[in-house]
Amino acid sequence: MKKSIRIGVAVFATALMYSGCGGTGTGGGGTAPVSPAWGTAQLIESNNSGDAGQAQLAIDADNNVFAVWIHDDGSRTSLFANGYSKTNKTWVTPILLETMDTNVSNPKIAFDKNKNATVVWEQGDSIYANRYTESNDSWSGATLIETLTPAATQPQLVVASNNNVYVAWEQNNSIYAGMYDYTLKQWGSEVGKISTGTQASGVRLAIDVNNSLIAVWEQDNQIFASRYMQNNDTWSTPASISSGSLSSNVQIAMDTNNSAMVVWVQDSSIFANRYSGNTNSWGTAAAIENNASSARNPHIAFGKNNIAVAVWTQNDAIYVNAYSMADDAWAYTAGERISLGTGAADNARIAIDGNNNAIVVWKQNDGTADSIYTNRYTASTEKWSGATTIESGSNIANSVQLAIDHNNSVATVWQQSDGTRYNIMSNRYE
Repeated sequence: MKKSIRIGVAVFATALMYSGCGGTGTGGGGTAPVSPAWGTAQLIESNNSGDAGQAQLAIDADNNVFAVWIHDDGSRTSLFANGYSKTNKTWVTPILLETMDTNVSNPKIAFDKNKNATVVWEQGDSIYANRYTESNDSWSGATLIETLTPAATQPQLVVASNNNVYVAWEQNNSIYAGMYDYTLKQWGSEVGKISTGTQASGVRLAIDVNNSLIAVWEQDNQIFASRYMQNNDTWSTPASISSGSLSSNVQIAMDTNNSAMVVWVQDSSIFANRYSGNTNSWGTAAAIENNASSARNPHIAFGKNNIAVAVWTQNDAIYVNAYSMADDAWAYTAGERISLGTGAADNARIAIDGNNNAIVVWKQNDGTADSIYTNRYTASTEKWSGATTIESGSNIANSVQLAIDHNNSVATVWQQSDGTRYNIMSNRYE
């Protein structure tokens, strides 16, 4: 069953059909425009002393890409970064972002509107940050942004329209948050605890156009949420937004009307709840698929017209569903499969460009090893292109991430073995 969910001029639910084969018409005379396509996968680092992994990426206002990752040299893991110039169409030389003797993990990166980047990560028992300033093409150096005990882990960050940076992390079974003040050019001295109770983990952040935030996390087998109001600098009292127990793996996205959609795994199904920016209230949690097999690893993104699209893994395949605020409905009762073949697929990520075209990437076993696959929904034709690989390596590839620039080009990074060690690879759709 499917409902009519409009995205742009297209009927999204009608388009969310398995369309691996479908032709295209050329019509008329003249020169046809060059169609976007995936390029050739390439290495973005060449340190052969050990494995590289946990790659993340972000894109600035000029469509340049920064990627960060960790590298294990056998004695410790270190944090590296590399940049891709959209003008020169090349990756430059990787640089080391910290020089401490303890292990790095879980890096995250984001840009502000002035093309300055912030990277956060966990190292030792603490959360650190390093900032890149575009005007002088320099990094500030690793900075400790919290001094609490015990160990702090799993940082997340978002950037406000005023260039302030907000970070949240796990510490002592609680969720904490801090801020970088762009005007003062410093990290705030106050770090606030935003959760109550114990056993809080898996925090995720989203920010609206008024620079207010929503944090969601797992706690006591439920999903909790708290909202930070920028106008009065306070976090709301955390409240459960899930409808049952055994809830985990929460993800969140925010639309342009200051509303949010949250998805998570609950009792082996994918559930969702929506925060309304108009009423400042949460809806009722409900399943967005009714398949018999267990579901896992959801991800979500919003399109230009505030259509939310969720992806997840179920029965070793990738499924998708779409929600329209105007219709207050999800398109499918069971979701729609967009992966091909029988090889196990997992860890899908989705992004939506300025024309409401959606692109999904994931890892899938091709019979020999896990490869990186993609499928693209084109709003103007109301079709999925069909699943295809974006790399041709013969060894294991996984942990793919993606981002879309202002020209609707797609950048991806992932981890892939060369048979000896794991490298960081990249490919572009443009």
